[in-house]
Amino acid sequence: MYDRCETCDKRLQKTNVSGMCAPCKSDPNVTISTTNAKRIYKLTNHEIDEANLFSFEINFHGARGIKYLLDDIIDLAEIVYSKIEYADPRKQAYLKNIDSNDSRKHDIDNTRNIITGFIDKYHIKCDIYMINMIEHFIKRRYDSDPNIIINRIKRMIKLDRLINKHIQPKYITEAQNSTIYQTYIYADTVITLDATIIKIEKYIQNYIRTNTRKRRLEKFIKENIDDTYADFVRETNIYQKYIRNGADNFDEICDLILKEVIHKKRDLRIHRKCGNFLDDAIKQDDILKIYKRYINKGGDVDITIENIKNAVKPNPQKLLNIRSLIEQYNFVMDIDKNYVDRIKYDYLFGNIQLCTAKERFDAYIVINDNVTR
Repeated sequence: MYDRCETCDKRLQKTNVSGMCAPCKSDPNVTISTTNAKRIYKLTNHEIDEANLFSFEINFHGARGIKYLLDDIIDLAEIVYSKIEYADPRKQAYLKNIDSNDSRKHDIDNTRNIITGFIDKYHIKCDIYMINMIEHFIKRRYDSDPNIIINRIKRMIKLDRLINKHIQPKYITEAQNSTIYQTYIYADTVITLDATIIKIEKYIQNYIRTNTRKRRLEKFIKENIDDTYADFVRETNIYQKYIRNGADNFDEICDLILKEVIHKKRDLRIHRKCGNFLDDAIKQDDILKIYKRYINKGGDVDITIENIKNAVKPNPQKLLNIRSLIEQYNFVMDIDKNYVDRIKYDYLFGNIQLCTAKERFDAYIVINDNVTR
């Protein structure tokens, strides 16, 4: 998830996964598709992939693609072609396509000179984090008033001074990456410096507690849970809730996690044996009860499946159709019962048509003939 639009710095909703606000995403002066990056700037897929640029997925009339920031593609093209001979046909095609009157580079250089002059004038010492942030501001806001960037730098200096004083060195980067830090730097709300550092201190204290709980739980997972189920455990509400607040007894949490894993194993076992029809079957309340009883208490999976099949209430005509089809093939050969049931219930629940059921029986016979020859 992203806090801000990558270009205009607008706050984004928590559900935003692209890192771009809607106006910027659709603005051809801000973003560019992979196709156009290759067509206009003559870049290759390999050159774009290797650059590891900011990107987001798009879906255009059902076709999926990738978009990049236009500024990033322009910068990448300049780097690529700076290493290629002038007479190279690809470079000539690139030079022909780009706008020779583009003022972007001039604006960036001008903004950078203003910012550098401010830093030099006040003898500001910039660490790597600040250098990267300033460069980000310049590249994304070169067409804005330079004072916007200068004011952000001033706020960074004030806040970083307090962070260095109040926060342990190993947690400084986490503090700077927090939403609280960003809110103060970008001046989204009227929040004082003192209030900000108090919030950051509380955030780091919670971060330390969360990490401590996470390490403890991860140790338990490593020692007691098969690797196959480790990611499943991390996605459970039990795991997430304990990481967030840690209010519950740790031993009880461990017992609940082990039960979750047992339930997951049972779920996988019954799904493997039933096939696709199970998810449709459990939409029927009485079948759902049978399924849940097995998941929670265990038992014989084959008996459970038979109970589920017996509880199915199919359309009478569809049941007649599939029974008739099965009888036809029983005359040909003794088809595996589990295979027959999978086809039967896939048809009854509407996952396949009757003609598809026939095709599956035919395919089974062909395969069986080849094996037994």
